[in-house]
Amino acid sequence: MATIALGSVKNQIKNTAPPRGLWCDFPLGRPLGVPQNAEFQHQVLAAAFSLLDSKQTVFKEYDIAIKDEGTEVMGLHVALLDMTLKPIRQSMKQMGFGQPMNER
Repeated sequence: MATIALGSVKNQIKNTAPPRGLWCDFPLGRPLGVPQNAEFQHQVLAAAFSLLDSKQTVFKEYDIAIKDEGTEVMGLHVALLDMTLKPIRQSMKQMGFGQPMNER
């Protein structure tokens, strides 16, 4: 299966050496660049998919950089969990996790 890696950290994508890598100088958490801009995001994807034409390992840099101006707060909304996690621990115990392998 052909693979493409999109990366926002240049050294990371170069050091992992995927078969086809596209480095995008975008803020972390924005792998396709401009939020709410489908046209721009499709251009990034088109550049990534064009790497599939290569029969050899290839690493390219996307030609547009987006700098983080620090004016926008990035956040993730997460539902709060019961911090006791009793149901999860019970399920894990029933599946044998947390026990020595020979006792499962």
